[in-house]
Amino acid sequence: MAGVPFSSFNYKKFGPQYLKDNGNTVLLCKDLLDTDTYAQALAKAIAQTPMAGTDVNITEVAGRHALTTINAKSGVDPSGTVTQAELDAMVDVSMAYCDSVVGTVILAVDVTDRVIVNEAGDTVDLPAGQSYSRALQSVAA
Repeated sequence: MAGVPFSSFNYKKFGPQYLKDNGNTVLLCKDLLDTDTYAQALAKAIAQTPMAGTDVNITEVAGRHALTTINAKSGVDPSGTVTQAELDAMVDVSMAYCDSVVGTVILAVDVTDRVIVNEAGDTVDLPAGQSYSRALQSVAA
């Protein structure tokens, strides 16, 4: 089974605008797989915060590609931890951009794996997420 990055069929079918129109939740997860349901992603979440369409920016890159950037989030209160032992055991940390109304993970991106603690007053900053929609190129015959 594959891990991140991955996107839903609706993201593939309708493009980055689908995330902009439907994404409303960001999850910071441990060991998210592309086969995980939204409920499984929630169970793997160690932090959660809302997002809005204004958090999603779609720009043209090199006149051919689309770059989707999702704004960073600061001061998110974690509900779980990532320990050094987990990192040593190759636990992967990623962010999932979700539609909690429909209950689906729209897009998942990898983030730098690091120790995250969850003590009183601890917060975590989620980095900006990025995804490219690259132009197709023909193959030489």
